[in-house]
Amino acid sequence: MIPKKEGMSKDPDKYRPISLTSCLSKLTERLLKTRLYSFLEDNDILVKQQSGFRNNKGASDNLTFFTQKLSENINRGKKAVGIFFDISKAFDKVWHNGLLYKFNNLNPPKYLLNFIRDFLSGRSFSVQIDGDRGRDCGISCSVPQGSVLGPLLFLVYINDIPLADEKHFSYSSLFADDLATLFFFKKTGKVNSKIKKFLENLVRWLYKYRLKMNADKCCYTVFSGNRNKDQIFFNLKLKNGLIPYNPKPTFLGIIFDEFLCFKDHVVMLRGRALKRLNIIKIFSHRSWQLDSNTLKCIYDALIGSIFTYSFFAIARIAKTNMERLQTVQNRAIRSIYRLEWCSPVDLIHEISGLPLIKDRLTNLGKRYISIAEGRSELMELLVSEYNAAKSTIQKDNKITPLCLFLTEGLGN
Repeated sequence: MIPKKEGMSKDPDKYRPISLTSCLSKLTERLLKTRLYSFLEDNDILVKQQSGFRNNKGASDNLTFFTQKLSENINRGKKAVGIFFDISKAFDKVWHNGLLYKFNNLNPPKYLLNFIRDFLSGRSFSVQIDGDRGRDCGISCSVPQGSVLGPLLFLVYINDIPLADEKHFSYSSLFADDLATLFFFKKTGKVNSKIKKFLENLVRWLYKYRLKMNADKCCYTVFSGNRNKDQIFFNLKLKNGLIPYNPKPTFLGIIFDEFLCFKDHVVMLRGRALKRLNIIKIFSHRSWQLDSNTLKCIYDALIGSIFTYSFFAIARIAKTNMERLQTVQNRAIRSIYRLEWCSPVDLIHEISGLPLIKDRLTNLGKRYISIAEGRSELMELLVSEYNAAKSTIQKDNKITPLCLFLTEGLGN
């Protein structure tokens, strides 16, 4: 059992049940995974909104799509209801018979169906703590966490979950079991009924396939570009549980906010980066005898990597917030090259050859879109809808991620 968070706990719910399968089993699973994945992709079975555990797709697809759609509609003067869902113990609650029923309906090769049926049946587990081992218990649900096939089987199980998908009105984003939906509106009347119908369909699907949403961990946010107007609240229910309002929801590791300016996310990034900056300062001491190129690689691994994950947000981050991140890089460069703390910013970047963070993230976004557009249906949809309506999107110099990333030239 692996703790979900740092620190020990006496509550069994705070641990993840990781399956330690044999090497021979993992080798067999890898062989079958290749064939199962080819079957799912070649037949276009997995929904385009799903980016988890798929080749050439990732969380950046969902985050870029999510931020672009929010930016477009805020610039048009609309608001958005963003609902973030949390499926309780999603991998552990996969109903075996339900999974086999869904997989059989896909008309897979018979050997794949037979293997998966045998793979899931007759499983048992035991837990060992400090040398004491509990009794063996049978498993009637769950895909084994820690197995090779488990994530792919889960994608099949969740593939038909209800999604909001109505052009210019509602969109969904799905990364494994992390589901988020957006509903855009100017007046609350129509959007209320649409959201209610969507939630009712979602509850029916969860009940049918023996899953459960944790209403307390779900949340919703009303995104708006106007800070002066009164806040709008909705009465959103999942069965009998109310979905709470959260002005600062976290989705796929990114802190969003009501005005889509990512201010709180920048504060979090800066805090993490400053802690890692201490490691750069230690390694830059002459006693370590590390050259500047090695130290720059350490900087990219420890600090640059946490900045680049947020590249899609660059168009919405204010100049003052971007400067807060830039100061961290400036300190790192001065430590790497052992420069005076009053050294001019232009000089230290000329010496290091490192671009400003804003330029780095912008160029990364341009490269990302140019590559992702050809490998991701979600990105192709995003770019095509942007090109069809870009004249109505950019307003009062408020640009969107694609306004920035689809300009000419990729830079250095």
